[in-house]
Amino acid sequence: MAASIELTKEYGYVVLVLVAYAVLNFWMSFQVGKARRKYKVFYPTMYAVESENKDAKLFNCVQVCSCAQNSAVQSSSNFQSIFRCA
Repeated sequence: MAASIELTKEYGYVVLVLVAYAVLNFWMSFQVGKARRKYKVFYPTMYAVESENKDAKLFNCVQVCSCAQNSAVQSSSNFQSIFRCA
């Protein structure tokens, strides 16, 4: 017994949101990588310390934005429900 699933054309918006999120996530990751090289903050250091790096505030701004974006999306119950439907 085979089951068939019929998707409406509006389901394309779900796919579009997932692709847009993936692109945004990759872009933010590349921005953090560029900032790590520019401000010389190497792994595994998550945040720069001002006493060790004069550009610590600039790097930390980029890092905090990336982390905040990931946290906001992960904690959003609406976004999680999209993953459940996909």
